[in-house]
Amino acid sequence: TSQNMSPNFKIVVSATIFNGPAGVKISPIVLTKHELQMMFKENALVDGIEEILPVDKPIHFLYDYGDLLRYCILPFIQIPPPEDGKQRKFEIWIKAPGIMDDDIHINFLNEECNFAVYVIEDRLLRITLTKTADQMKKAITLDLSLDDSCAERFITEITAKGPEGSKMLPSHELVRSQFYDVVEPIICEMNSYLEANGTTSYDNFGRENYIYFKGEASDSFKKRRFWAVRDVTEDKTNGKQGWEVYVKNLYPTITFNEEWEEVSARYSYDSDQLWKDFGVQSEYLDSVNMTVIGSLLLKTMKFNTIEQLPSGKDLNRSYYRQN
Repeated sequence: TSQNMSPNFKIVVSATIFNGPAGVKISPIVLTKHELQMMFKENALVDGIEEILPVDKPIHFLYDYGDLLRYCILPFIQIPPPEDGKQRKFEIWIKAPGIMDDDIHINFLNEECNFAVYVIEDRLLRITLTKTADQMKKAITLDLSLDDSCAERFITEITAKGPEGSKMLPSHELVRSQFYDVVEPIICEMNSYLEANGTTSYDNFGRENYIYFKGEASDSFKKRRFWAVRDVTEDKTNGKQGWEVYVKNLYPTITFNEEWEEVSARYSYDSDQLWKDFGVQSEYLDSVNMTVIGSLLLKTMKFNTIEQLPSGKDLNRSYYRQN
């Protein structure tokens, strides 16, 4: 984007904070073309931006000024609480704080991690888990897809009115109460999945092996599901070449053994199939493009399970086999 900016290009950010009828105006911050270029040379900031970008919009594909503001600038500009006798002012943070009211710390892969939430697109959230003791370390991320019943329960969209002809970017508020409680089963399953595949600590998380994590929630969070895409090409123990897709229902469904359990499945997606479907070879993909392909792959998949029997049907294997 910066290559298309005129020499006089600049972004002016101003704000007014309302604690009552009267507002407190914050001195504007001005970002010139040079300052923006310097910001994007800061690797830690670029890592922070990539953590909150939509999967299908890598940083080098942002050509719209609205996207530049929405994903690369505004989430990182914060107004900290006032200090005694000092005027409030803007600050640029390396990590965007997200839409949670305050910090939440959880145990993940045997480390204390910061739990943050961002709105990526309509009905799609990004959850990031960052090691509390090393905030500069790149976060482990999971996309969470919500249906209307889940989104309406927790997320409020706010769009301010601007001058005629202007484009206003929406902001979001998250009803923090009980939100982590309803997504905790997905986070716990992600933790268990990583440990089952040999990742027992945050520091040995292999980004080159784990391609994409996704959670799904529906029916007011009564139904939750976890997906993972993993590169198993280097895993010599299983004899597979390509990717593996793992999925698990985190609510009871009917199994072949006539039990109500949390059903899971694995699917081998070999290198030849990757070439046929997407025209790419995984060994030539960087981590960003692998994540894009991994997310597209999950969009083509559906996990069909029996969640309830038709009226009058008994739970038996003949019905399960036929359906």
